[in-house]
Amino acid sequence: MSLRIDPGSRVTIDVLARELGVSQTPIRDTLSRMEAEGLVVRVPNAGYRFTPQITRHRFEDMLELRLLLEPAAARRSAERASPNAAT
Repeated sequence: MSLRIDPGSRVTIDVLARELGVSQTPIRDTLSRMEAEGLVVRVPNAGYRFTPQITRHRFEDMLELRLLLEPAAARRSAERASPNAAT
């Protein structure tokens, strides 16, 4: 969110490994996890790129969806909880 890394910029595994003083394996593992979280995109035969910054409209859509889902999920959990679950 601070834009220290430009959205859409290329991620180079070997440069990151040198800068951080680690082997390429933990960098690859981390990039795989970041891809699963939607923070980077793997480009075939080109490595990884950081995802574009989220737009205000997209953020508002996600917030609206969470406001619909989370209260319903909390209500269902409370309804299904056993009487001694709080202890």
